[in-house]
Amino acid sequence: MKLLKTCLCIVIVLALTILVDMVTLFSISNLNTDLSLVDTNVFPHHKVINVSITIAEEDYQKMLDTPLNEEYFKANVDYNGYTFNSVAIRTKGNSSLKSVANTNSDRYSLKLDLDYYISEQNLFGIKNINLNNLFADNTMMAEYLAYEMLSELETAVPRTTYTALYINDKYVGLYLSVEQVDESFLLNNYGNANGELYKPYQGEGCNLEYTTDNGKSYSGLQIKNKVNSANNKLVELLKAIESPEKLDNIFNVDSFLKYLAMSVATIHLDCYQGGMFHNYYIYNNNDSFEWIAWDLNMAFNGFPKGPNEPEAFDFYIDEPVIGNMSNYPLIEAIFSKDEYVDKYHNYLQQIASGYFNYTTFNDRVLEIYNMIKGYVKADPTAFYSYDEFEEALFADSENHVSLLNFAKLSSTNIKQQLAGDKQSTNNGNGNVSGTNNRNINKNKPPNNGEQKEKPTGTKNDKNMPFKFNENGQVILPKDVSLNDLPSSLQQYLIKGELPPRQEFENILEQFSPELKQKLGLNKQIGFEGERQVQDKQPKQSSFYGLIPNLILLILGTLGLIVFTLFIKHKF
Repeated sequence: MKLLKTCLCIVIVLALTILVDMVTLFSISNLNTDLSLVDTNVFPHHKVINVSITIAEEDYQKMLDTPLNEEYFKANVDYNGYTFNSVAIRTKGNSSLKSVANTNSDRYSLKLDLDYYISEQNLFGIKNINLNNLFADNTMMAEYLAYEMLSELETAVPRTTYTALYINDKYVGLYLSVEQVDESFLLNNYGNANGELYKPYQGEGCNLEYTTDNGKSYSGLQIKNKVNSANNKLVELLKAIESPEKLDNIFNVDSFLKYLAMSVATIHLDCYQGGMFHNYYIYNNNDSFEWIAWDLNMAFNGFPKGPNEPEAFDFYIDEPVIGNMSNYPLIEAIFSKDEYVDKYHNYLQQIASGYFNYTTFNDRVLEIYNMIKGYVKADPTAFYSYDEFEEALFADSENHVSLLNFAKLSSTNIKQQLAGDKQSTNNGNGNVSGTNNRNINKNKPPNNGEQKEKPTGTKNDKNMPFKFNENGQVILPKDVSLNDLPSSLQQYLIKGELPPRQEFENILEQFSPELKQKLGLNKQIGFEGERQVQDKQPKQSSFYGLIPNLILLILGTLGLIVFTLFIKHKF
């Protein structure tokens, strides 16, 4: 009898142990799944997704007529196949918004707010998404690459994906979808969203200079999340910048050093160190502030007041500012400590030898070019022509070097200064502002705003039933000829093109079962972002999803301990 009781106890203990292990594994799996779903479905980096906005024509016209009001309008949105009703949409931007409003273009950047009208509506925890219009970027990839570079330095950074934007079934153009720095971003990157999230606007405090102990005086740094604060910790940060001996006690210096290295490598000056004192966030993460990059569309020397090229490639890496170093308290604090400078130099070397490695960067640019070129070519509202786009990537001109050559020249400049072969300082005077005209154009859509339909995908998209060779000729199975296909499709394939999405879907419905079989269409084929309705709302955040599992884990562990003590007492 005693042996039976002992065996029974062992079985129960094993069962409890397995239960605890299963809960732990499920918790970890749950966390990873939510994060991977965002990367896969919201901000994928291997394809262009479709975003379709349906809005009342009168509301859309009002938004176009009064863009500077930044008024919200209600719309339905299909985002990469996930459909949402009653989404708030508005124009967004600062100088770019005003610039577009002053031209005949209607290509505005847009903000989508999923839970503005319907509380807690979200896409795998994401509630706010920015659709950036790629303003002042003839390469169509400056912002995309700059965020990617920061991501490779392993710092918290908004995620991005290219987007083919449709409004009321008309192709508007190629946009860049960018994650909003908000509660969801903070939870995903820091595990909390309880601290103050500041964003600079014109006013006192933007340059991070300490002037007073009164936290409310720093009106230029506005709290962007729902946190009430007297700004006491902000005052502590500004004091620490003024006397930086213990700056790292209240500031994650590393987060700024990585940002600064990226900015120097890409000569990004529409920012703090360019004298604009904007386009960044700082977040109080459990009494240690984090630096978060924002609005990088003028990276790769796209800022109009940036240095002229090729003079830009003598940019002083140890005075990485426009004008006098004394105008930049945080930069001065960083360069007052050798420890920080050494780390900063290491990140510069990492970029110059890694991301900007000639072969690596060329391959990456070509990969993105092949992914987006079909969308750029068909873009009816782009700020630059397709020829200008290709020239900006591959050909030097009177006004600028190509993107490929930019990386090579910037990398060389960094390496020479790090090696001491080239001057890296300028007696505290920083770099000279120029009249950079790298992205100058007529501010007019090259297609004069005429609506063109977008091809359904890049020519060799793996989801498409038709592939093209390097000469633009369609590749068909041996037992299928061009004459077997509907004439409406033939006229596109002969030109090395695919029909617009809706037309292509209609043509496919005409295919016989035999033809579908030969073309391998029995499987579901796809258009990027094929529409589907969410069966249920994605989880608000992975953190909250873990709470029930953590409770079970604690209870299971306590039960195991109590049961073990009971057995010990009995036997």
